Amino acid sequence: MRFSTLKRTVIGGSACSPAMLRTFEEDYGVQVIHAWGMMEMSPLGTLSRLSFRQKQRSLEEQRRSLEKQGHALFGVDMKVVGDDGRELPWDGKSFGDLYVRGP
Repeated sequence: MRFSTLKRTVIGGSACSPAMLRTFEEDYGVQVIHAWGMMEMSPLGTLSRLSFRQKQRSLEEQRRSLEKQGHALFGVDMKVVGDDGRELPWDGKSFGDLYVRGP
């Protein structure tokens, strides 16, 4: 079954599984836009959309990018801080406390 008018939807609140992203795309023809935010941020903080450079990559690499939370929106500051208070690198491996500031 495919939808005749629904072409894309935004899913936020909790991480959307890769299987769900693929099912929406392949079985129903619906593009899922992964988003994250909090009410304190008014409320949207990140949006998972492909950049021009990412669109040039293989379909599998594009899917891996879209499975992540995405990029911070204009006006949103984000950083990850370790137990020692120092900012950690954005390398996809380091983890700590997430600090965000929205509009």
